[in-house]
Amino acid sequence: SGSYNFLADSLKLSNISISGSTTVFGKLGINGNMTLNPYAINERGQIINKFNVLKTGHLARMTNAGASLSYSISGGGKYQGNDGHHGSPGGGGDGDGDGHHHGGNSDYAFIYYHPITGEYIPGGWCYYMNPNIPWSLRVGYNYSFSRSYQYSNERLQVKDNHTQTVSLSGSLRLTKALDMNFNTGFDLTKMKMSTTQVSATYDLHCFTMSVSWVPNGQWESWSFRFAAKASALADILKFKKTSSYWDN
Repeated sequence: SGSYNFLADSLKLSNISISGSTTVFGKLGINGNMTLNPYAINERGQIINKFNVLKTGHLARMTNAGASLSYSISGGGKYQGNDGHHGSPGGGGDGDGDGHHHGGNSDYAFIYYHPITGEYIPGGWCYYMNPNIPWSLRVGYNYSFSRSYQYSNERLQVKDNHTQTVSLSGSLRLTKALDMNFNTGFDLTKMKMSTTQVSATYDLHCFTMSVSWVPNGQWESWSFRFAAKASALADILKFKKTSSYWDN
């Protein structure tokens, strides 16, 4: 993409932006972008009204570029195998002989094998979670490049900046009312953790309770909020307590 301003006195052609994206195997997202400046610079690093191709022979100057990879997985959290559902030993359908409910709408379920060791559990194990827990997990990689110019001591210095980060984020709905989210990452250029945030929201039908925590970095803080869901009452019926990242 780009544009040309016929009424401008100079530098009529805008920067040229190029971007592309694709998905591999339906899970792996690949994105790339690049910005090109068609005009040349002088010996002080200032843009001049002369096309770069006429001065250097190169079509344009690349000012910044970036690329990213992302892989996402998600699911309904349905138990697989012998979990007390669909004809499993000791139960099936919506209940068993002991009167325990195994329906999909229940927040309780029975499993008959230890989730780690695989050992059979006689009589089953009451699992206090919704057997259909929605969840998602995303892993990403980002690379960015930018070029700047600095003129000092009668010499033009070209500075190339590179940034690489790895990110991880996810969400989990433990019950129909409780949602949990997190995101974190690691800066491969500075070799340190990026901002991490953990948050949770609990739906109390007419009210909503939410907490947020940033344990590290520049934005270190926490907040707690309890408020009415109705927009007309949200600012009146609410309680909010926070710590500011301005003073840690």
